Amino acid sequence: VSCNALSLIEEDDKSYVEIDPNLCVGCTVCAQVCKFDAIS
Repeated sequence: VSCNALSLIEEDDKSYVEIDPNLCVGCTVCAQVCKFDAIS
């Protein structure tokens, strides 16, 4: 997903995506592609 608000964080053996609310424009692309339905 091409979004400037998203950053991939990798710690030890886990990884997750962090959303910067200051860069988010509310396009909802992240929520549409999240396979865990973790974003609403």
